Amino acid sequence: RASLRAHTIRGGRGGTSRADAVAVVRGVGQDAGGVPVPCAGDVHDRRVALTSGLPLAAAIALAAVADELGDDLVPFTGPGFRDTTRLADTSADLAEALLLANAGNVVAALGRLRGALDAIEGAVAERDASALRALLQRATAVRARLCQDIAARVS
Repeated sequence: RASLRAHTIRGGRGGTSRADAVAVVRGVGQDAGGVPVPCAGDVHDRRVALTSGLPLAAAIALAAVADELGDDLVPFTGPGFRDTTRLADTSADLAEALLLANAGNVVAALGRLRGALDAIEGAVAERDASALRALLQRATAVRARLCQDIAARVS
């Protein structure tokens, strides 16, 4: 909020222009360490559901599954589990706002995740190494591309 207060929207007769509003949003994003990317609102909402809402929901689900086991998992948890569940520590107010404000897109993203999990489950259940290998290779390629794109954008 302090960052938002630092930005002012200027416009004639108490009004604001679209350019002024865009400048404020861009400034807030940059102040938060982001790189603003202009896009349509519906595109933004789908992307945020995938990149913020879905990881949050997955972390919540993984933590819930771990809790259902009721066992002492600590000796078995490593960095992967800790990294994957980190977002489950998001404040309830922020998590609710993030998930519910964009509910339609989050639900759609959860459906896509469910489909991907079903594909992994099927490959594992059938002990289909080639199908599993294809899923792993796709995931590795996507992750490499994302990391490369992020590095290029930041530099």
